[in-house]
Amino acid sequence: MLLIAILTILGVIIAGCALFGASTVDECEKLTDGDKDSCYVKYASERKDIELCENINTRANNLCLKSVAEAMGDPNLCAKIVNDTYWSDICYKDFAEQIGSVELCEKIEHPGDKDDCFAKVALDTEDGAICERISDLGKVDACKYTLATESGNLYLCQELRGLLNRDVCRMKVALKTGNREICDFIGIGDLKRECNARFDAMADSSSGPSSSSSSSA
Repeated sequence: MLLIAILTILGVIIAGCALFGASTVDECEKLTDGDKDSCYVKYASERKDIELCENINTRANNLCLKSVAEAMGDPNLCAKIVNDTYWSDICYKDFAEQIGSVELCEKIEHPGDKDDCFAKVALDTEDGAICERISDLGKVDACKYTLATESGNLYLCQELRGLLNRDVCRMKVALKTGNREICDFIGIGDLKRECNARFDAMADSSSGPSSSSSSSA
């Protein structure tokens, strides 16, 4: 929903200048209220000129700074966004996830957004240690579980809280990697049997066609 809202705002901004006939940046001054702000944001971003943002005296100034930072590919410009954690957080989060920077995640003020940033960077870089930076313990486990099952990292399964979580993770890693021996590490009997049964089913499936062709011969 947040992404849709941002895209909607940017869409309105990009279309604003054309709608009100501002074919040059000088004509932005002739516009009023939000149309004027939208016009300056558009040209500041296109020209990669952060000084144009100074013409905006509303909160849209921070959107302008974020847009220029993005256009220039310079996360340091996010620091120019002050007294508005909404836009500064989006600015840092976008760059952090784009370049895989834990340091930029740290600059995010909102705890939930910061946790999501750490999780995204951890998954993108396949670095389970980054999951430990997440403040919500439930999200820490979710981060490690997702990374373990997607990358086939059994070690991360061992770090999960709760036997059921660890054993489900082990089974998924076993199936992901095709390593049946991992089933032996599962402590819950029903899950261990299911793990082995899955491998038996895969073996039967792979041997089925060749067995049929051999008997036909």
